Amino acid sequence: MTCARAHIFLPDLYLANLISLACALSIYLIAELLLKHGARGDDGMVNGDGDSALTVASTFGAGTCAAIVLATLPTTASSASNLPPRGTHRNSAGKGAVYLAATHNHLKTLNVLLSCGLSPDLPHATNGDTPIMACARSGSSHLACAQRLLEAGCNLELVDAASGDDVLCAAARVGNEGLVELLIEGHAPPPCRCLPGHRNLHSGDTARMLAVAKGSLACVTKLVHMPGAPLAAQNATGDSALTWAVWYGHEQIVRELLRAGAPPNLPTAKGETALMFAAYRNQPKVCSLLLEAGADLHARNANGDGPLALAAGCGNSPDCCRLLLGTTASADESDGAAGGGARGQKSGRANMIDANVRDGQGHTPLMLAVGQGNMACAEVLLATGQVLLGHHIRICDTHTRVAFRKFALDSAGFVWGSVFFYNSAVARLD
Repeated sequence: MTCARAHIFLPDLYLANLISLACALSIYLIAELLLKHGARGDDGMVNGDGDSALTVASTFGAGTCAAIVLATLPTTASSASNLPPRGTHRNSAGKGAVYLAATHNHLKTLNVLLSCGLSPDLPHATNGDTPIMACARSGSSHLACAQRLLEAGCNLELVDAASGDDVLCAAARVGNEGLVELLIEGHAPPPCRCLPGHRNLHSGDTARMLAVAKGSLACVTKLVHMPGAPLAAQNATGDSALTWAVWYGHEQIVRELLRAGAPPNLPTAKGETALMFAAYRNQPKVCSLLLEAGADLHARNANGDGPLALAAGCGNSPDCCRLLLGTTASADESDGAAGGGARGQKSGRANMIDANVRDGQGHTPLMLAVGQGNMACAEVLLATGQVLLGHHIRICDTHTRVAFRKFALDSAGFVWGSVFFYNSAVARLD
C-alpha cells in the first residue's frame, strides 16, 4: 500500500533514487517491488548522476538486481514508449552497464549482462573506449572479465579515439601479459592477428613498441614473433622496437629483439640508429650487443654525428668510446659477462673507426669531449695514439679552444706541449 501511494505521489527522481539505492545495496526484493509499483530501470528514470537502476547495479556488482531490471526493459527500441533498447543507456560520465561492470571487475554481473544479450562493445560516450579496452588497461586483475568479453565476441578492431589504441596496444602499453597472450594465441581473429603490429592510430607505435616502453620483457617475448608484424616496423618518427629498447635502457629486451632478428641499423627519421642511442645514453653493454649483431660504426644522423662523437660528447661514456674504438670490451669487464670479447684483450674491432672523424660541423670526438668537459673520454681518445692535436686545435671554434686549453693545463698527463699547441700551433695553423 505504501509503495502504491509512493508511485502515485512521489516524483520520478525520488523513485529513481530509491531503486538506485536498492540496487547499490543489492536488495533485490525491494528493487523488484519498486519496479512493480512504477519505478523503471531504463534511461526514462535516472538519479541525480544520470545513472539508471541498471548502471547502478552494474557499478556495485548487484547481478541479481541487474537481471530483475533487465527483465522489465524492452529488448528492442520501441516507438510507442520512446525508449532505446535495454542496456544502451549511459550515465552522465558516458559509461554503460557493461562498461561499468567490466571496469569494476564484477565478473558475475558482467556475465548476467552478456547472457541477457547486452552488447560487449558499447563504448564510452566520450572517447570510444570499449569495455575490453578498459579491462586491458586495468592489468591482470581484470583478465577474467576480459576473457568473458572475448567469449561474447567483442570487436577487437575498434579503436579508442582519445588514445588511438586498439585492445592489443592498450594491453601492451601497461604490460598486461595475460591479455596479450589471449589476444595473440586465443581469441584474436586472423584479420587482427595479421595486421602489422596493431599500430596506434595517432603515432603509429606498434603493440611491440608499447610493450618495450613499458619494459615488459614477457609481453615483448610474446609479441616478437607475432604473424604479420615485422621487427622492422617503425612509427611516425621512424623509431622501431629496438631503438626504443635501447633508449629506455632495457638490455634484456634488446637481447630478445636481436635474437629474434631485429635489424640493428634501421635509422629513425633523423638518421639515428640503435648504436647511436646506446652511445648517447652511456650503455656500454648494449653497445657491445649491437656491435656483435653487426651495427654500423660509420652511420651518421641528420646532424652528421656518428656513434663515437655521441659517446665522447653528450654521452660522456669512456666505456662506449673504448668499445667503438675497439680497444677493450669494458662492458664485459664490468660484470664478467661473456660475449663481447675476452677480458683485457683487444676486441678485434681496433682501427675500425677513425678517432678523428668529424661531424657535420667539423668537430672531432676529442673536440666534443673537451667541449663537454669529459676528461675520461678525452683520455681514451688520446690513448689510441691516433688523435692529431694540432688538427683539432685548428678547426676548433673559440669556445672549444678555451676549453681545450683549460683541459690541457689542468690534466697532468697532457701538460706537455699545451702552451705550444694553444699559443704557437693555433697562430701557425689558422
